[in-house]
Amino acid sequence: MKSYATRFLRDHLSAIVIVPISFLVLDLFLIAFKIPLALIIFINLFFAVVFVVLTITDYVRRAKFYHELQQNFQQLQQKYLITEILERPNFLDGQILHDLLYETDKSMREEITRNSAALDDFCEYLELWIHEAKTPISTVALLNHNPDIATELAALDNYLEQILYFARSKNADQDYLFKSVKLSQIVERLAERNRVIFQKHDITLKTSGLDVAVDTDSKWLEFIVNQLLQNSVKYGAKNITICAAKHAHDTELSIIDNGIGISAKDLPRVFEKSFTGQNGRKYSGVHSTGMGLYIVKNLCDKLGHTITITSPNQSGTIVTIDFHDHDYYKNVISA
Repeated sequence: MKSYATRFLRDHLSAIVIVPISFLVLDLFLIAFKIPLALIIFINLFFAVVFVVLTITDYVRRAKFYHELQQNFQQLQQKYLITEILERPNFLDGQILHDLLYETDKSMREEITRNSAALDDFCEYLELWIHEAKTPISTVALLNHNPDIATELAALDNYLEQILYFARSKNADQDYLFKSVKLSQIVERLAERNRVIFQKHDITLKTSGLDVAVDTDSKWLEFIVNQLLQNSVKYGAKNITICAAKHAHDTELSIIDNGIGISAKDLPRVFEKSFTGQNGRKYSGVHSTGMGLYIVKNLCDKLGHTITITSPNQSGTIVTIDFHDHDYYKNVISA
């Protein structure tokens, strides 16, 4: 408010200078016409009080409006909705500003609605297309007997699934089905699904402690764990261990591999969108998009799970998913 007061006075500087000069000129005329001094003083005081009162009144209503405008604008996450919570002022230039902002906001909302509808249509088409594309891939995989071709088909299927889940992640909460899921069932399905890839790369998969249940969406969790397994394969792991540990208030699922690991400087950024890291750029045979872990983190956040990644001594990787025991999940499952 102090800064606005300074700017208000600077903006009205011409009036502040001209009015006293006008009073002085008027006084000279009044003296020339031999008007009594008491009357001259009264006239000066009267108009000075009127000028000060009008100036202060104008300042107060303007300052109130612009203060509310700035305060509401800073608090809003969607800035274009500012006029929805702002009262129309009672002075002309404020009304003009308010009306222009309202029309701008209205136009922006209409544009957002159109773009959102177009994006929804595209995502819907993309999901349909991916489902259609996965069908012939599955058919060819069943008819194929060449392990090299089978591996490439499995990789292609995984890439299509990654695109599918990325498209769905925007409205993932509308596709959740929370229930109690045994981790062993998830891992068994993934072991069978990736059997050909594991055989080709001579990968040994070990499991322990998976006979525990967690509250989650089995379909989304299966995608998450599969993405982590694909990363292990991609970055040279020969031994992968999947284990779980149940604690008093949570359950931890860990995927441990002996791949090339992650450099210390890259670890804080592995969940960033499109971040490939040092190994993603230079490791032989790796075509990294940097989207896998970004999607995984996004889905874990939406599911209410916590995911962390460590790389002890920058050799091998340990990914841990923490399933918290919240009453919220119990209520959703029982509903």
